[in-house]
Amino acid sequence: MTGDLEHGSELAARTALNIYMDFAREFSVDSALELLRKARSAGWHSIDNKVCQAICRLSSRFQAEDIDELELTLRDNMSDTTSLIVVLWVLFMNDSINSIHERRNRLITRIITEIPDHDIRELPLITPSMNDTEFWQECLSLWVAQVRVWRNNPAVLGNAAQFASFCDYNTSAEWFLQCKRVDPTNPAWPHQLGLLYLREQNRRGVPTDHEVLSAMAISELEQALSLSKHADDKPAVEIDLMTALFDNRRFAEARSHANSLIRECHINPDPWQRGLSVFNSNTILGLMSLAEGDAAKAKDHLLASVTPPDEQIYYFFPPRVFEMLLAKKLLKNGEFASVRSFLILCSKASDPDSSIFSKWIREIDQGLTPDLGSHLYKDSSG
Repeated sequence: MTGDLEHGSELAARTALNIYMDFAREFSVDSALELLRKARSAGWHSIDNKVCQAICRLSSRFQAEDIDELELTLRDNMSDTTSLIVVLWVLFMNDSINSIHERRNRLITRIITEIPDHDIRELPLITPSMNDTEFWQECLSLWVAQVRVWRNNPAVLGNAAQFASFCDYNTSAEWFLQCKRVDPTNPAWPHQLGLLYLREQNRRGVPTDHEVLSAMAISELEQALSLSKHADDKPAVEIDLMTALFDNRRFAEARSHANSLIRECHINPDPWQRGLSVFNSNTILGLMSLAEGDAAKAKDHLLASVTPPDEQIYYFFPPRVFEMLLAKKLLKNGEFASVRSFLILCSKASDPDSSIFSKWIREIDQGLTPDLGSHLYKDSSG
């Protein structure tokens, strides 16, 4: 199968990765690492997300004590990013153990100092624990030093800005703006800057700040969308723009983007991105229908949010990231039957090991109102 990645097409590579994802337990660790290294180095943009998912799947096969040998390979070769990400995943999942926490911090420090231009997209893996304030400041100082040296390197600037976005809004914004200056056609920078402005908008309590920051965020996201050339990049940007417009009560524009995402979702080669487009767009459309007093249309959108609109494969995410605001509002309106049907569809589309949907369905059957958990969107629909 690794030959498919070395000599074949993007389609062959995606097929090989799909096989690995379906039969991850059947592959030896060495074979899996070889496959993923070749996939990562092939340079095919359309399989990047699939590679990240496969690396995460591989990481779940390790325990903390199993990675010593893998970590040894990184002592002299930090450029093996596939092994590096596997190690980071395992350390991240076991960070509550003191000895593991210290190992993880040492590795984060090495990443900043030795490979500041790394291509590690899983940002939580390379950020300190939230309560480790002293190490946060140490890392930020290391990034400041790297930016002084690599002022015109967008990879270093982008990594530094991403890190600072967790702890220093002004520094992060400054570095993202510098990214835009040195790499003006890359949609990643206005996209990330727009998300930074939205997080800061949510953090601040002053209404005038909200208006200014929301306008800045939407402007950046619109710019990012106009720069997005890849079919598998565009939906992520458009989902964030649609959500920002909805949160700021610009419903006509949000509806236009939602309809666009549904209309064009089949173009995206990644079934996870297709699923995100369908789910988020219908959630927004349903919330707006409910705000307009059209409960019947809102229920239709609820069911459509987890229903593939065509014959392609659509992957929907497990419950920890499902947006449940529309279902919660319909429950509040007494629409228990529709929400029950939605939860059944969720259970079929999600991780088969998940029991949360069964629990919620059982509670509805018992005449109870299930707590569907927290939501990602602000309640802007009134």
